[in-house]
Amino acid sequence: IMHNKYFVFADTIGGNQVAWTGSANITKVGLTGNEENILVTNDPGLVEEYKEAFLNTKQRIRDAKKNKEPMRPYCAYAGNKLLVEFGKKLRSFKCF
Repeated sequence: IMHNKYFVFADTIGGNQVAWTGSANITKVGLTGNEENILVTNDPGLVEEYKEAFLNTKQRIRDAKKNKEPMRPYCAYAGNKLLVEFGKKLRSFKCF
């Protein structure tokens, strides 16, 4: 089971936007004591996708609260593929 978090930093010291993602909890143990994965990128395309994913999730939460409905899942396993809603795009990944 994957449990990733992500952050998008719009203003960095170098002036680039940066996306940070991974399984690590933002705690002392999560960052220094556990075996975790972290990816940091300043690729404009990836940063934009993470920003879109955040805004889409934020809107889905607002809509669910407004309509008093549970949020629909955004990941589904179909045969040997994992379907993931990322931003407003549905992507398919082959599972190993």
